[in-house]
Amino acid sequence: MAALLAPLLALALAAAPGAGGGHASAQAIGHYLGARQAEAAGDLGRALEELRLALVFDERSPQIRVARAEVLAQLDRLGDAEREAQRAVALAPEGEEAADAWLLIGQIAAHRHDLRKATDALRTAAALEVRLAAARGPDEDQTPDPEPWRVLARAQLEGGDERGAAATWADLGKVLPAEGARGYRRMARRYLDDGDAGRGGRYLRAAVALYPGDREAWKLLARLADQRDDDAEARTDWEAALRAEPEDTDALAALGRLSARAGDLPGAQAYFRQLRLLEPDDAGAAVAEAVAWVDARRPQDALTRLHAYGGAPDARVPFARGLALEALKRWPEASAAYGEVGPEAGDLWVDAQVNRAHALDQAGRPAEAVALLGKALQRRPRDEGLLFARGVAEERAGDSDAALAQMKAVLAIAPDHAEALNFVGYTYAERGEHLDEAERLLGRALELRPGNGFFLDSLGWIYFRKGDLSRALQALERADAAAGPEPTILEHLGDAYRRAQRSADAEQAYRRALRALDAGGSDDGPDRTARQRAALEHKLDELGGRAGAR
Repeated sequence: MAALLAPLLALALAAAPGAGGGHASAQAIGHYLGARQAEAAGDLGRALEELRLALVFDERSPQIRVARAEVLAQLDRLGDAEREAQRAVALAPEGEEAADAWLLIGQIAAHRHDLRKATDALRTAAALEVRLAAARGPDEDQTPDPEPWRVLARAQLEGGDERGAAATWADLGKVLPAEGARGYRRMARRYLDDGDAGRGGRYLRAAVALYPGDREAWKLLARLADQRDDDAEARTDWEAALRAEPEDTDALAALGRLSARAGDLPGAQAYFRQLRLLEPDDAGAAVAEAVAWVDARRPQDALTRLHAYGGAPDARVPFARGLALEALKRWPEASAAYGEVGPEAGDLWVDAQVNRAHALDQAGRPAEAVALLGKALQRRPRDEGLLFARGVAEERAGDSDAALAQMKAVLAIAPDHAEALNFVGYTYAERGEHLDEAERLLGRALELRPGNGFFLDSLGWIYFRKGDLSRALQALERADAAAGPEPTILEHLGDAYRRAQRSADAEQAYRRALRALDAGGSDDGPDRTARQRAALEHKLDELGGRAGAR
């Protein structure tokens, strides 16, 4: 306790002046320290009483006034807190206590949604912080407290003043660039969480322009570029993140992946070598490198790296091996690899069960996939990922009714599960029933995932079933542009062209669908893929274009 009281006593003696500008009385200091101890123990009532007694002995102490205002605010007596803070300002208009008091006044106004009053108070607090920092000696901390800017920007953003919040972070950046950049990054995360990558990206760019050393902002920008498949911009951003922190293992892994994808194998190996030197988690380094090789479409190199791993058993290693074997379409081996991931791996085990079921389906064993997921659901009966995967497996096993019921169960737990919304809506379209409900479901799915090519395909197919050919073609053409050469989307597009009497366009779409099947562009399993190929060839026969397709 003595170790705690000594700094508190020194603080009180240095910062609690009395009425005549001298130090506070011993009685005032004692009650002040008692209040601080009570506050630390969570006894706000006793803290308030101790501060009242301290003011009896030193009513002109701005520090005691601010401390009492803070306790009153914690007790939700906001009016009393504000009046006490204003008394502190009157006693010491330019001191540190005034900055703290104006901050509290601004926080109270922000809580009351009085943005104008909050802005005035918090800007006053910020200006005081700048002046106080400038007045400190060279051996003192000359950093202003960024809290007034933070509270103001948060209040502005919550009040709908996005431009004002951005200006507040820019103002903070003039005195504390790293803090201003951090503020921009927080704004960016807010918009990214809402799915607005455009605004999120703009504020991340503002962050790195203000403070080029903001590694986290560079990494977020790089991941946005990765999502857009913009390898050039992703590389530039990852390199900037690595300059900000040369030992950032995320950046090393990403740059290794991008180098491998670009065919720069020496560059990729150099990044991975550095990653192995820096990453204390040997299994994590091996898995990161292996996943990068899989992403670069070099799964055999991923297997080589994983076979070289000689560390302690780690569930991530067989999982990564499963990914590499999947990429090689060695489905039985992939299923076995995923089977090595035990339940103790938590969420990774769930992912392994989902991937193993997919591998079994691709190996022509859909009933085993359904049974596997049923057993997994006994362990985690409300897991959305397992429930959705079970529905997919049942559909691929030919039990459409069970699949539809399963997806409705997913939506009962998670009404905004975008893939389940799409599944139910597309199933209705395939059956030609509940088409208005199907359109509503797909509308919600696209609100959650704007521009998703597969969701657009489902919506286009609903319009096709409704006989709205113009809207069907618009949606299906957008789906094709968004998803690339995908056999089912192209077959739907060909069917719509055919109904619109655009035979040449229909023939071209069917041919592209066949080429996509030849390139391995379907995950529907060998039997379904064979049936789709036969259907496409039959449609080309009917158009008189089969010979050209071959």
